[in-house]
Amino acid sequence: MFLRIYLGLLAAVSLALLSSYLIFSAVNQMRMEAHNKAIYAGTFQLIKAGLSRHQGQKQREWLAIVKRLSGLPLSLTPLDSTDQAAKQAGKFDEDNFRFQQHLKDHTYQISMLIGQDQILKAEIESVSEQQLRVASLLILNELGRTQPEHLHDKLEQIQRLFSFPLTLGVLSETHLDSSQRARVRSGSATVVLNATEDGDSHSVYALINKQQDKVLIYGPIPIFVETPLSLLVSLLTLSILIIGLAAYGLVRRLEVRLQSMSRHVERFGPEDLTRRLNEPGDDAVAQLADNLDSMAGRIASLIEDQKHMSQAISHELRTPIARMKFRLDMLEMQTGNATSLDKIDGLKRDLNELNTLIDEALFFQKIDSLDTLMGSSIETLLLPECCLEITEKALPLASDKTLSMTIPDGTQAQANGTYLRRLLQNLILNALRYCHEQVEISYQCNTDEHILIIDDDGEGIPKDLRESLFQPFQRAETSRNKKSGGYGLGLAIVKRIADLHRGQIIVTDSPLGGAQFRFSWPKKPLTIK
Repeated sequence: MFLRIYLGLLAAVSLALLSSYLIFSAVNQMRMEAHNKAIYAGTFQLIKAGLSRHQGQKQREWLAIVKRLSGLPLSLTPLDSTDQAAKQAGKFDEDNFRFQQHLKDHTYQISMLIGQDQILKAEIESVSEQQLRVASLLILNELGRTQPEHLHDKLEQIQRLFSFPLTLGVLSETHLDSSQRARVRSGSATVVLNATEDGDSHSVYALINKQQDKVLIYGPIPIFVETPLSLLVSLLTLSILIIGLAAYGLVRRLEVRLQSMSRHVERFGPEDLTRRLNEPGDDAVAQLADNLDSMAGRIASLIEDQKHMSQAISHELRTPIARMKFRLDMLEMQTGNATSLDKIDGLKRDLNELNTLIDEALFFQKIDSLDTLMGSSIETLLLPECCLEITEKALPLASDKTLSMTIPDGTQAQANGTYLRRLLQNLILNALRYCHEQVEISYQCNTDEHILIIDDDGEGIPKDLRESLFQPFQRAETSRNKKSGGYGLGLAIVKRIADLHRGQIIVTDSPLGGAQFRFSWPKKPLTIK
């Protein structure tokens, strides 16, 4: 499985790199094409304008001059079938201009329709300074055909053909050095490199009027950058996204399987010792699931063996206890000595305590039994009647103590009747056993739960002992010891019944001075765990 994840991540990285390369190449190709097209579109429009002003031999001579000055392999030919098809297919833009890259040799083919039956073509590899100079000379040619008062209007008209700025300036006010100004004054179109924070660019300076020191400034024309920062950041983000999505897809299935295993392990317990993962496959997760299933089987077997042993011992103890009681009864009838009778009564009490301990141990195991829980039922109970039933049985055992109850008549709650009565019995008997004089039973409720409260005026329970009080065979030795009776199972039974009802039992200080036990459980219909 992990090998699959590693190979998947390797494939994701490879895919991210390949995608980045392909996108980088495609975007760079489009950028380069758009950049070069922006440079040549205006130049070819001016060439077209010049060709349109001439016919025949004059046209060919004018084209030869432009071809010599620009260094471009210009050709003017009649439209052939291929050009007609391209025209009809809409491959020419609204200015009858087409700029197309040949992928095989990385050259650009430039085409422009001249009239209805001719096409101007050129094939280039890259933009050179000579071609930038030719663009400025063609602009000067057009401006030279314009009256001085219409010069700015003509320049605005030409500007619409170009993607880069065209301005008029004074040579002495430019940032050119003396040698560059000298070349411009000599009539040479001068290309200047501009280095700025926004990037490098070219500008072309060409003299218009030597007496007025006027110059045409064509540019700045940005130098094409193959790896701009924005493109690199975009490709890096795309690569991270591809790898992240691939990693998520590879790990997600593992996460789902582990979450499913976690839920099964969490639910494994007394309520369902038969739950198993049964994870298919032979990878590491499936092996872990098999090991957990084996462990769960051993735990279930040990718990079942412990239950059988405890129940067997408890049942087996009843037989010798019954025989001992019978013999004590026989011995009591045969002796008349008062001292002997007192000892016999003491032995009987010990046997009764032992018998009670066995009963509590069996009940404690009973509420931990899956079969018993599956057969349990929830019913609607009248809480005042349940408490009254318990108190009537408990008061004769503590006739010197006072027990009061304040539960509104008709108060109903959903619970298992047998278990709830046992919980109340244990809590009330516990309070009567350890109180001085008084025990109070009260009821509260809120939006979501019922709350039964048992207060006594005894010695109370230290805070450091409250957590362990509900563990089997645990007692609060400093205030509630064995002299008062009990075996440490009563409150453990209370805690287990509270858990089965999805409730909570807590111990706090009582307003009466002793301990307060608060049992709360949900109002909504429930099914015992």
